[in-house]
Amino acid sequence: MQQCLIHGLVLPEFSDRQFAVKVKQFMRPEWVSATAVAQLEHLGLDQAGQDTILSWLLTGKVALPDTVPEPNTALFALREFLQPSRVLSVEDIACVSESLYRYHHRLYPMAGQPWLDCLGALAQLPLPNLPSLAELLKQNLGAQWLLLDCFGLPLVGPVKSLIDEIFGAWQPAQLNFAQVGMGTSTDSCYRGLLDENVRHSFQKCDVIDRIIHSKKLAFEDIVSLVTTELGIALKPITKRLESNQKVVIFADHGFRLSVNGRHYQHGTGSTLERIIPFLVLAARH
Repeated sequence: MQQCLIHGLVLPEFSDRQFAVKVKQFMRPEWVSATAVAQLEHLGLDQAGQDTILSWLLTGKVALPDTVPEPNTALFALREFLQPSRVLSVEDIACVSESLYRYHHRLYPMAGQPWLDCLGALAQLPLPNLPSLAELLKQNLGAQWLLLDCFGLPLVGPVKSLIDEIFGAWQPAQLNFAQVGMGTSTDSCYRGLLDENVRHSFQKCDVIDRIIHSKKLAFEDIVSLVTTELGIALKPITKRLESNQKVVIFADHGFRLSVNGRHYQHGTGSTLERIIPFLVLAARH
């Protein structure tokens, strides 16, 4: 155990499950090297053992390594909490929000209110200078339109990967971003488009919105459910689309974690709710 944590080596597999559960009781913070921290999710520790090291990082008993962790890892989320990076782009916001939301259920109990403050600050970052949804849609009047209700920034990575897979008859999606108004609801989006004289037929999929509002799950489980159910819902939609014609996929609004950290919501006008993905899929021929 000691040598594994000092040198960042993978722990041996335990045949005795009871002993494996008790491993964290034998761990000492002074054994945990920067190399071990960087390899946290590959050391062979169970979640309880990993969380013990994360708690030591939070309290300063173990130092954060200088290297930047891989996104969507517990270490990346913790580093963003302890040493927030300078967010320069919407892609950065999407990456950070997905990572922090994925590990909210594990890190919030350790960090308490400061963790919620961090998520609140992320949701309320200054709105970047982005084109409006109406502007981008007017540039794509000749395309086929698909609206994914509540497709927000924390889901950009997994949903784009799913779309590229399911919409294989088109070229991989080009990712852009737009902004919507302060209302951040479906009705508000519709009214805004009508006010801008944007009138165009489109198909709409409510899977994400339904899951966000009805399932009180850890975000990683939300992602799994969204990709499964959205995949089922999108396959018949692709059959109704013309493969020789461009497709644009966009949202009416995004979502954020509530102030108390207990559920997901929209309608408050935060930056995470106002920035939406706008995907353009060109025809292959």
